Amino acid sequence: MSENLVKLVEDLIDFGYGDVLRLDAILNALKQGRRLYTSDQRYVDLLVSKHLFPPSADAIEKLRDEIKNLNERFDNEMAGGKFIGITRYKSEGTALILSMFFGLFGFMGFGHRYVGNMVRSLTILYSGWVLLGLNVFNLYPLIASSIFHQETSHSFPFLIQQILQSNLQLNIVTSIVITSLVLIGPPAGYFVFYIWQIFDARNLTRKFNEFTDRTGDQLYEVTLEKKINFVLIALAPVIAGIINYFMPYAISLRHLMGQ
Repeated sequence: MSENLVKLVEDLIDFGYGDVLRLDAILNALKQGRRLYTSDQRYVDLLVSKHLFPPSADAIEKLRDEIKNLNERFDNEMAGGKFIGITRYKSEGTALILSMFFGLFGFMGFGHRYVGNMVRSLTILYSGWVLLGLNVFNLYPLIASSIFHQETSHSFPFLIQQILQSNLQLNIVTSIVITSLVLIGPPAGYFVFYIWQIFDARNLTRKFNEFTDRTGDQLYEVTLEKKINFVLIALAPVIAGIINYFMPYAISLRHLMGQ
């Protein structure tokens, strides 16, 4: 960490020069030892040269030439289908919001989809569904009897029913421990997985931005074909359910047409 650079950024914040929120994020990155994005480096350089150390006429002309060269490079990269710029970066805030919001409704991994890692996104999505399904399956008797007032043979969670039916001779302490694990374990596991995928999406966003800043390319290539495959795989359970629902009608219609 450069102490001089940290001091300069702190001075910019104290004097109110530039975007305070952006400078605060840059300051935190410097203190944490993380590499600054090129755009942030240029932003600090411009503010320092403008407000803290006003440059000479020669320095201004040199800066103009540098900006001109950068613009020409940008235009050439745009013409060649490859460009470096902040528009290619991914927002950590957006990744966090997508992971948190959709995850609350059982759709985890959307933050990873935003970054472009399709495989990881689908893996997290289906893993979350499996964990959610296990929780629903285990707690269904309890939910059905206590909340929806449906008649069930037992009002205990499924796993506890299996333990009771096995006629195991358990002491009180062991019974309490097992009951606690059955009631708390699956929901806690789902919650931990939910929190993990949020932070994992943020870390993946940082990795993406660092790669883009270093190479000028995107870490993940998201083509139209990959987007279509993602949608089809993500909606596979829904598609299967629709097919299963209409299959009897299709078979009946086929029999009628064959008569």
